[in-house]
Amino acid sequence: MSNDDTVVGVDACPAGWVATVITPDGANTETYGEFADLRNAHDHAKHILVDIPIGLPEAERRRCDQHARDLLGSRRSSVFWPPCEAAANADDYEEANQAHKDTVGHGLSQQAFYIREKIVEVGAVVGDKYDGQVKESHPELCFAALNDQPIAYAKSSQQGRAL
Repeated sequence: MSNDDTVVGVDACPAGWVATVITPDGANTETYGEFADLRNAHDHAKHILVDIPIGLPEAERRRCDQHARDLLGSRRSSVFWPPCEAAANADDYEEANQAHKDTVGHGLSQQAFYIREKIVEVGAVVGDKYDGQVKESHPELCFAALNDQPIAYAKSSQQGRAL
């Protein structure tokens, strides 16, 4: 395998971003303050899989989120609805929630509100010309694919970690 076979799994963290880099030689973790720095450091990677929504809903909920929720069954609540652009750019939760209701017709979860800056940051790096290297990924969907079914336990539970 060459560097092109590198896969990078990414999640937001208090320091910015944590990346698990899987290469032919093994795996290691790295942290980055900015998503742009992470992408630049791994511009040779085959895939950069990030646990952050890419692309904001415009007038209704994203179909990919509904499909993911349907696939996960009892674990559906682990997929939350990302904010619309107006909500993602709001200064406080109440403003964001109202903007989301006005645009999408549903309220916004506090979880989605509190990661809005990370969503906007990734979107700015990916831009409108999505090249396919950076892909939205969801841990629960990955676990389901690896186990041929959704995992019935939370990933933070002892049973979930074991599975």
